[in-house]
Amino acid sequence: MTPVRGGRSEAGIAAVLHPSPRTVVHHVAGSSTELGVTTRAEAVARTADADLF
Repeated sequence: MTPVRGGRSEAGIAAVLHPSPRTVVHHVAGSSTELGVTTRAEAVARTADADLF
């Protein structure tokens, strides 16, 4: 979630971490499901609230 928290797009995350942008989409979606959220902003807030990052 750190790159998402930094405001990076899927393409921006892929450029830094080197998976395909589609892989990033799947990982962000899976993380959001695990956190029980529907938006990137909620995911960032949830991880901050849980002190995960």
